[in-house]
Parts: sequence; C-alpha cells; structure tokens
Amino acid sequence: MNGEKNRIRGEYLARRAAIPEDLRLAKSKKIVEHLSTSSLFLENERILCYAALPAEADLTGIRTLCTEMGKHIAFPKVCGDTILFFETFPRDILSEGTFHVPEPDTEEKSPVLWEDALCLTPGVAFDRDGNRLGYGKGYYDRFFAHHPATLRCGIAFMEQVSETTLPVEGTDLPMQYLVTEEGIMQKKFPWS
Repeated sequence: MNGEKNRIRGEYLARRAAIPEDLRLAKSKKIVEHLSTSSLFLENERILCYAALPAEADLTGIRTLCTEMGKHIAFPKVCGDTILFFETFPRDILSEGTFHVPEPDTEEKSPVLWEDALCLTPGVAFDRDGNRLGYGKGYYDRFFAHHPATLRCGIAFMEQVSETTLPVEGTDLPMQYLVTEEGIMQKKFPWS
C-alpha cells in the first residue's frame, strides 16, 4: 500500500505545485473567508493551526482573526515521532523547524492539552469521505489517536480533492470537515 500512497502523493504534490502563486494566494484568502465565517470556527475558542509551507494554503489570516477575537491559537512542533502544539501570542515568531516547517519557540512553554479544539490540518490529498493523505510520517494521525475529541478539519485547494477514495490504513483517521476555496464539506455530506 505504501507504493500506491507514494504514487498518489507524488501526483497530488505536483498538482498543488502547479497552482500559480497569485492564484494560490487568492484561493487561500477564500479558504480563510469560508472558515472565518463558519460556525465551525466561530464556536471554537481553541484553534490548532499550522504555518504553511510555500505551496500549502496560507492561514495567516486565521492567526490574525484569533488575536482580534480573543481566541487561543497553537502551532505544532515536531518532538521525536510526534507533534505537540504550543500556544502562540501576537508577538511570537515562528522559525524554520523540522522539514522546513515554521514552528513555535517552545522555550519556557508547555504544550497545550486542549481536548476541545478545532485542528486545521494540512495534507497532500483528501477525498470526499474525509480520508486524508499526508506527507507519510503519521504525525497528525498519532496526534488524533491520542486526542479523539479534537475536531479534525482538513485544509486544501480543490486540486487536492480526489473524486475517488484514497487508500487508507487502520491508523489513518478521517477528517470530519474539509475547507477549500469552494466551501466547507462535512464528512459524508455535500458542500455547504
């Protein structure tokens, strides 16, 4: 199955990389608009976010909104074979970390233990059943396995949404929601 996943991963990474930068920024803005006006975001006071790699959907606007609305926001840091989330504040700077992903400075900080948070989750590909194909290291799947009450929300461009079911293993946990530039999809339901 890993060979098939790697083939699909390569295909969707290429699709995402082919999106011109100006279009990627416009699509990211639409994703932030859909998310920021949704009950999914508005009704959750704790947000687990990510800092985007160059080709990923940029959620910088969500960090700004969390600050303006008094919401708590945390970003992941790779710690061994897992990720831990650390709360950040407006002046906190994210610095290049594992796999070139911007990560929070964790000096003198403890990881957050929020079970009732909304986790905005990057990925390579998603399907309409909520399945997610990540980068192949399993960090988010392990995190979700230990935090089952966390709301799992994938973030992607439509170029990353597969019309066919992605291959999954027993350790792969599906997203409950998916936000793209076209709207919000809830698992097993149409776009809203």
